Amino acid sequence: MDNYITIDDITVYSSAKADPQLFIESIKKPVVIDEIQKIPELLRAIKIDVDRNRINGNYLLTGSSNILAYKALSLLLAIK
Repeated sequence: MDNYITIDDITVYSSAKADPQLFIESIKKPVVIDEIQKIPELLRAIKIDVDRNRINGNYLLTGSSNILAYKALSLLLAIK
């Protein structure tokens, strides 16, 4: 996967935080998004994109904390 984005980059962070949906729509896929836990709103935008396009493997999400430990995110992603 050639496309790697880290939320640690302040420019990326600012863009993704300002408009998560536009950010997800504008990035080249497949993509690795690192430190996804820093902007949990991106998960809703990713879910919308996945639901619309139904293409497996477009996203590899990584981070330094267990994102599934966040109850609100578990509900969003329908994970227990």
